[in-house]
Amino acid sequence: MRIGIIILLLTISVGIFACTIGVASGEATSSGRAMLWKTRDIASFPNNYLEWNEESENGFLYVRDERDSLAWMGVNEAGFCIANSYVEREIDDRPIFNNGTLIYYLLGNCATISEMDAIMDTMNISDQILSGNFGVIDSTGAAAMYEISWTEVEKYDAAVAEGGYIIRTNFSLLSGGNDGIERFTRSSEIIDELVLSDRLNAGSLMQEHFRDFSDESSEEVNVPFYNRWFDNRPWGYIKTNDSICRGIAASSAVFEGVLAGESAKTTTMYALLGNPATSVFLPYFPIGAPPHQATPETGMQLTSAANMVKTHLFNFPANSYYVDSFNLLEPDSVRVFNIILPFDENMVTETEDFLLEWREGNATDADAEIHSEIKVNEGMAALVSIEQSISRDMKAEFGVNHYSGGSPLTIGFSNLTRHYATEIYWDFDNNGLIDAINVETPSWIYTTPGTYSVRLTVSNATDNDELIIEDMIQVNETSIEEIELVSVPMLIGNFPNPFSLNGNRANYTEILFYLPETSKKVKLSIYDQRGRKVLGKIYSDTLSAGEHRYLWDGKDSKGKLAGSGVYLYQLKVPGYKKLTRKMTIIR
Repeated sequence: MRIGIIILLLTISVGIFACTIGVASGEATSSGRAMLWKTRDIASFPNNYLEWNEESENGFLYVRDERDSLAWMGVNEAGFCIANSYVEREIDDRPIFNNGTLIYYLLGNCATISEMDAIMDTMNISDQILSGNFGVIDSTGAAAMYEISWTEVEKYDAAVAEGGYIIRTNFSLLSGGNDGIERFTRSSEIIDELVLSDRLNAGSLMQEHFRDFSDESSEEVNVPFYNRWFDNRPWGYIKTNDSICRGIAASSAVFEGVLAGESAKTTTMYALLGNPATSVFLPYFPIGAPPHQATPETGMQLTSAANMVKTHLFNFPANSYYVDSFNLLEPDSVRVFNIILPFDENMVTETEDFLLEWREGNATDADAEIHSEIKVNEGMAALVSIEQSISRDMKAEFGVNHYSGGSPLTIGFSNLTRHYATEIYWDFDNNGLIDAINVETPSWIYTTPGTYSVRLTVSNATDNDELIIEDMIQVNETSIEEIELVSVPMLIGNFPNPFSLNGNRANYTEILFYLPETSKKVKLSIYDQRGRKVLGKIYSDTLSAGEHRYLWDGKDSKGKLAGSGVYLYQLKVPGYKKLTRKMTIIR
């Protein structure tokens, strides 16, 4: 047996990949069942699918790609589940083996972790060129993490680990290194919180772990991302290099084991084919071939649909790790997360209800096949909805670091257009001449006093848009230092003006004013064309000298959106003359 394994292992080509895995004992999970999970990261083989193998001692269901005889996670009919993460070794003077061949063999020949231990004891590890972490659970409730490195195997029991769980990425205690430490840290934080709140289960993992984004410091990045990762990166795009949900993630799975007395065949693999941000989890059982949509039989439909969605979300050509967060989630719109998160939640609830019937003898293996097929069909429908929910419309938008000052005045601009624009054209004085091309955060020096309008034109392969903000920049004759010596209040203006409340533009405007000295009871009021007060803002606290900004969302004092038209806004500072200006609202 050992010789056969060695020959099989050494005939597989080399492949480098990275993953995030975890294993938990029943003491740590909310159901009391052992659990195993994995996100598979691989750029070179993104087309992952499911396959059933019945030629070994144990039939097994596993995730694979285009290569032969490689399994990257799976479950067999005895309830034995295994998944791995590749480990970067500090010493790299030997070829690296694809650990998938070992997984394939163990799924076919192990019913329990004890049987895996027996195989590992007889295997000459130094001949296998293995380097990986392997999470394993079985139908007895056992849960363990194995580190395999060159000549050594170290086993860690999840039941005696702190918190009852073990996380691994792409380093190990045996091999050393810290590759994937950012994902390890973030994953540990999430799982620890789930364990402490008794919420470590399949649904919570799908919602809070697999689709989590974080930065190089393992700090959570919220979706949508109202920021720019770097100056030369598009607005709202998250860099996923260090996230659990990475740009190269090709599949994910949660394995939930069984309790004593429950059939091993009810061990459940919730598998997602594609990137976690672009697809849904679906239930599969180790009872035979999976539904055809998850296989190459009809073109890997689940994988193909998810990868199509991915082309629209991870669409920044300079770096495929960046994801468009406003297509994941956007206020007042239906986007990808509005579809896949509720889908997964409902799917898990309905699958748990079915499992209860199955385990109590009120459903059969045939019913389990039907349940899986129904959910896969619903999953395909959800992926169609996801494709339709993606916004490809250009909505030109930009911001500035300030609006006024003395000549010469340098203004920094920021392209805030949602969704990636392949062409960006700036006209900083709206004179018909292009001043900057394809720059996300340009700056412009205004040397001549006056009022300037700004025009931004954006486009991509399917759409284009243009935004002109009239009289946006006010350049004064005084220098920046001299404007601070102005002895009277100034109502500088509002930007953008006009501003839209129809959802196509930013639904707010900034009103800027200047105070020459510290003041109390400053009042800012907005009136309609008939002189009726729409909103009154009284600053009861003391305001310091200098520039101030008030952000108005277009709603009156009762929370109702203002209608189209011209409005007056007035600044009243005790001891000074009232100041009034106009703004226009478009509905």
